[in-house]
Amino acid sequence: MTEINTFSALIDDTVTRTGRANLRADMLSYARQAMRECQTLVLAGDDMIEDELTATSDAFIWDKPEYFRQLLAVKFPGIVDPQGQPIFSKHAQPGKSQNKKDYFHYLTGGSWAFHGVSSGTLIDVAYFVWFTKLAYYQTVTDRPATYELETGTWSYLTATTDEEQLAARLQVTNWMLTDWYDMVLEGTCAKVWKAMGDPRSSPSFALFKSLQKDMVTSITQDSYSSITG
Repeated sequence: MTEINTFSALIDDTVTRTGRANLRADMLSYARQAMRECQTLVLAGDDMIEDELTATSDAFIWDKPEYFRQLLAVKFPGIVDPQGQPIFSKHAQPGKSQNKKDYFHYLTGGSWAFHGVSSGTLIDVAYFVWFTKLAYYQTVTDRPATYELETGTWSYLTATTDEEQLAARLQVTNWMLTDWYDMVLEGTCAKVWKAMGDPRSSPSFALFKSLQKDMVTSITQDSYSSITG
């Protein structure tokens, strides 16, 4: 069986390609760096979360969730304008920009402050998150989920229901590892070879950057949105 598309498989493949099992701990960091470098270039639909909050006080304060990246939109579905349309909150930093605005939000410390609400007001938020840090399972039989290249199927350690299987996959992979596995692998190997002073680092890094460009240019409005486009 050839395992791909998971974080653990990525580290195993990096060890195989570089022959440096002694750098496995560094590879974990290099792989996460490679994914972050690529993720910063796009706002991916799979990274967007929609949630509904309930204000517990006037001028409600919402602590940013873990791995929070960027707030996309804020709507107050229970409050409508004169045309009967729900109110969308505007981002306004403290100061003159808040003058004559009834509904706005701004970042304060590690939290978002929403103005114009009262206790019980519903707040719809859409925001982007960074990847969660995935663990490396050195022993294959300990991995919550594995993906087999030959059959294109997932296998699970203990998960049986759809909900359990989804949770297991989220423990071992993300959309970038699923869709752009070779790109992340190349970026990780390039970093290992650079640390070793190996001349293979330059062509490997060039290929990584080329694949990175392919990822960005392949993005569409229906699937992802480029930060620069």
